Amino acid sequence: MDGDRWGSIAAGSLVDGMRQEIATVGWAASRVVAAAGDETTVAAWLEPGADEGEGLAEVLLLAAALGSDRIVHAGLARAGGAAAAVCDGPGGRRAAEGVALAVEAVEGTGGAVTRRAWRHPVEEAGGRPRLGRGGEVVAGQSPVAAGLAAAVGLVGALGDAPAVAALLARCCARGHDLLVTVPLAARLLVEAGPEP
Repeated sequence: MDGDRWGSIAAGSLVDGMRQEIATVGWAASRVVAAAGDETTVAAWLEPGADEGEGLAEVLLLAAALGSDRIVHAGLARAGGAAAAVCDGPGGRRAAEGVALAVEAVEGTGGAVTRRAWRHPVEEAGGRPRLGRGGEVVAGQSPVAAGLAAAVGLVGALGDAPAVAALLARCCARGHDLLVTVPLAARLLVEAGPEP
């Protein structure tokens, strides 16, 4: 599947999930989906917090270490692309005012990096936030986009299975929800296991 189509499908899937979450609970955790070619390598729901950027960097390093040459990130962001704060409102967490759902897709197959981006405003409807109608915007304007492009550029440069397993353990210790494909997880467990 070509990168434009893969990016559009992955981005659309993330937006649909986040639309439902925003409508139901008023906010949505940032997400990352990565693939090597057409095979998904890792999907992550990031634990929100003050160090979310650091957590995202570790997930992106993990994606690169798993050979991902396609990565999509979706998260609530302010106008300049910085991660948006989540505030405690009636009923728990909710998106702060003046934010949008920012989606960035990067593909690095064949040595050339291509980028696409979409924004969907978070609006109030009946006193509750909801995801408004959005569209494609100029790509590559945010720190997240730069991080995605850097991760795609690191594919294959991050070492052996024990190093990748350590990255995976750090991501889990942060509280992120991670899905790693079964063949990759099995390989990591075997290759990173103790010497007999």
